[in-house]
Amino acid sequence: MKEFYLAQFEEEAWNKFVNAYQIIDYMKIDENLKEEISKLGLPNDIQIVLLCKLGGYTVEWINKNVPVLENEKPIDYLRTTDGTSALKAAIMRMPD
Repeated sequence: MKEFYLAQFEEEAWNKFVNAYQIIDYMKIDENLKEEISKLGLPNDIQIVLLCKLGGYTVEWINKNVPVLENEKPIDYLRTTDGTSALKAAIMRMPD
């Protein structure tokens, strides 16, 4: 699955995706939650989108085995550049 998502990833589309969430939803997120999530060490762009999509569930989701990621943990995808790109593509496919 990682290869599938990696093939789907486009940096420009991701940047527009993040920008849309940052402008519309991220400013509404509680500052305490932002601070808690920042301790996970996620890339800022991924943090923005996940907080907007998942809120406080972000902490649990990033550390659990996710079926659509072949039961890998999203946090494990962040170990490599290709994995990070694949995770970004997968996040873009998540329903709101």
